[in-house]
Amino acid sequence: MERSRTYECMCLLDNRAVRKGWEPLKEAVAAIFAKHGAEVLSSRRWDERRISFPVNGQLRGTYLLVYFKADTQSLTAVRRDLQFADAVLRFLTMQCDEVPETAYEPEAEFDVDAIPVEAEQAAPAAEAAGGEATEKAEKAEKAEKAEKAEKTEKTEAADGEGEAATEAATEATTEAPADGGPAEAADGEAPAASDAQPQAKTEA
Repeated sequence: MERSRTYECMCLLDNRAVRKGWEPLKEAVAAIFAKHGAEVLSSRRWDERRISFPVNGQLRGTYLLVYFKADTQSLTAVRRDLQFADAVLRFLTMQCDEVPETAYEPEAEFDVDAIPVEAEQAAPAAEAAGGEATEKAEKAEKAEKAEKAEKTEKTEAADGEGEAATEAATEATTEAPADGGPAEAADGEAPAASDAQPQAKTEA
């Protein structure tokens, strides 16, 4: 069952394609909708401005606002073709109850040659600089970790040598004879000699 609804679609267009001709680009985008049986009610430039984050290396883009009427079942195909269109960086489609009157107003003059280029060219350089800074930070962090690991290893080795020396000294002290050992042995033999002497006198 066919069910037709009205939609608005905001398309962010690549300024590199915009500079080649605004009107031909508008017609090419409108053809995507018409290809799938949609009726384009309004197609006009909304603005050219800086975007919040780089998209395909671009920091600026031109917004095209399209109002169209289409069957709900054809909306998926429209979105698919917009997604694969080289000139369309991003797009957002929403259902709307009615088309505002401002959508039918004529566009203001648009000089594509006046679109700033500096910010777009700076985007790749900025991304490269950011990547280089991140790489340097990672290398510094790895070097710091390696240095700490080496110091820890040396400290543990020194502690091990100290413990071994202490253990050896303790064993040597334990095995050494106590003072007075031989004297005690001599004293122990003395009574036997004294016992033998009186016995000799008795026999005599």
